[in-house]
Amino acid sequence: MEDWNPHDLRRTVRTGLSRLGCPGDVAEAILGHSKKGIEGTYNLHGYENECAKWLQYWADYLDEIFKMRYSSQKKCEAMER
Repeated sequence: MEDWNPHDLRRTVRTGLSRLGCPGDVAEAILGHSKKGIEGTYNLHGYENECAKWLQYWADYLDEIFKMRYSSQKKCEAMER
């Protein structure tokens, strides 16, 4: 993969969380982005519980992808025998 950098992981997680339905405020908190302006002044909630919940959803999603790919790889190997 050309021109890859660690920031691509942040972009992938943020995009994936949106795809899973994660609220924007929670996804931004997961990335460590602070709220700006009046929102940042008055909303001091850290979203810790929500972040934990959505990071678990993300981990479960990745597990499912891995299981599907691993399962289909095993089926191909079995068919080759």
